[in-house]
Formats: sequence, C-alpha cells, structure tokens
Amino acid sequence: LVVGFYSTFFFFFFLAELLDTWLWRWAAFLIVFGIMVVVTAVLALFGYLKVRRIRGPQQTIESVKETRTAFTPGHDKSQARALPTSQGGKPASPSGW
Repeated sequence: LVVGFYSTFFFFFFLAELLDTWLWRWAAFLIVFGIMVVVTAVLALFGYLKVRRIRGPQQTIESVKETRTAFTPGHDKSQARALPTSQGGKPASPSGW
C-alpha cells in the first residue's frame, strides 16, 4: 500500500510527459499540478467530513463526571449521618475497625 502511494509520483510525472507531446512543457506540468491540488482538496474534504462525525468517548466522560462528584468535599455528608457512631462520637467505619 505504501509503495502504491509512493508510485503515484511516477504516474503524475508520466501524465505530465504525456501532455508534453501536445502542449508546452510548463503548461503540461502546470495542468498536472492543478490536478494534484484538486485531488488533494477533495481528499481533505472527505477526511474533514469523516473526522467531524467523530464524537467524544461518552462513557469515559460520564465516568469522569461521576468520579469528580465522588471526590468533591461534602458529597457524602448525608451518608456520614447514617453511619452508626462509635464511642468517640465519630462515625464508625463500616469495615468495623
């Protein structure tokens, strides 16, 4: 595949030399250059349209939002009240330690 892409140089050079038989040399190469610019613009447009349809990783974004809310201070205060208190007045650890 890579060799095929590198071989396009020879095709365009062949096309310019073929046009050279009927036109001036500079005109033949200018026409081939114009063809290359048009092909590049069309392929760039196709690539842009394909990339524009890509959306972000929605599941990752959602899990990052959940993680952020889990690490915000005061997010678990309602849970701390529900825990039984130990002898020191602090909430007892659910693990029992």
